Amino acid sequence: MAVPLLTKKIVKKRFKKFKRPQSDRKICVKPNWRRPKGIDSRVRRKFKGCILMPNIGYGSDKKTRHYLPNGFKKFVVHNVAELELLMMHNRTYCAEIAHNISTKKRKHIVERAAQLDIVVTNKLARLRSQEDDKYLLTDCKVVFQEEPGGQRVLIFDQGNRISQVCYEHVAEQGNELYELVAHLPDKANNYLTPALSVLEKNT
Repeated sequence: MAVPLLTKKIVKKRFKKFKRPQSDRKICVKPNWRRPKGIDSRVRRKFKGCILMPNIGYGSDKKTRHYLPNGFKKFVVHNVAELELLMMHNRTYCAEIAHNISTKKRKHIVERAAQLDIVVTNKLARLRSQEDDKYLLTDCKVVFQEEPGGQRVLIFDQGNRISQVCYEHVAEQGNELYELVAHLPDKANNYLTPALSVLEKNT
């Protein structure tokens, strides 16, 4: 793993954002900073008790500006070609995969980053959840059962986790009412994903 070149301590002078005057009173005034220019503005005249205005003194040190807590600067990549730009700068910049990149491309980018010894901040994003869903779909067993009273029960058996989908036919209206009942021993809500996907295929 690449070691950052930065050795100086990163000091952030201010974390709060400067808000536009009266943005907390009027909905039409957005909180994005705009300098007040009114001749009677208390903020522009820097009266005591008013909100602060941006000043050059709030700026961070130039040597540590834009650095992440891990000691690298962030560089957003969309493909492997953009990742290779960091080949000679892997101790200054770290890569961050853009949010609109597919799982297939993400795998190629992460593999290439490991070869080039480039740090990727979000290398586990989207890969872990989709792999879990694929694992659950393969292990899901579907069993149909008929119950007294005209109900047809579709049971999704996933080892120690069972989720049931009940079908009830109403003869008078000629409609089918679907009711999803899930029994999950733990808090893993992602086990509902295969149950809902199979339900959509069968309806």
